[in-house]
Amino acid sequence: MGTESLPNTLELFDLAIERKLKKLYTNVIGTFPERAMFDSNNQSKVTLPLISFYRLSNDIDMDNYQHSELFTGYRTNASQRTRSVPIKLLYSIDLWADNRNEVDTLFYDIVYRLLIQPNISVDMGETEARKIFSIRLVEQSSSSNLFEQSLQENRIYRYTLTYSVNSARMLYQVPDGLITDTDIDIDAD
Repeated sequence: MGTESLPNTLELFDLAIERKLKKLYTNVIGTFPERAMFDSNNQSKVTLPLISFYRLSNDIDMDNYQHSELFTGYRTNASQRTRSVPIKLLYSIDLWADNRNEVDTLFYDIVYRLLIQPNISVDMGETEARKIFSIRLVEQSSSSNLFEQSLQENRIYRYTLTYSVNSARMLYQVPDGLITDTDIDIDAD
């Protein structure tokens, strides 16, 4: 349909979140929470502490959706036409450790660093230059028994943070030959 030359915008946001987290901490994995321990297993050993992240939702932002924007490529100066639709992205960022002090320290570091440096950089492919978006903490869950999972009779602690990406946009290329706008002159005689 013409989108083959554009990368998947949602995956570009996933990569930007992963790059941001890996700048803050090295042991990061992109997977849903139920698989984090299994997917991070390296030679029958899970390395903790661990940060896992997962995109919870990607809904069209109906509050900001009037019509999709149409623009031409900036980076290539080509006449390719691209549409942009506002979306709401939510990410779960889970912090895992085998002792309370480690998960508390990781929680403090991640929340503080993402608060003072909330920007992520998304490479939008050939459509335009790299875009900067900010992320914002929208929810945090914790309790005295954060999370327990039997892992060789040890306790695993978990904090879950939910972040939104502000002003996110989903891109797609307009197929050649598709009429997107037409001027109509009406003569009212």
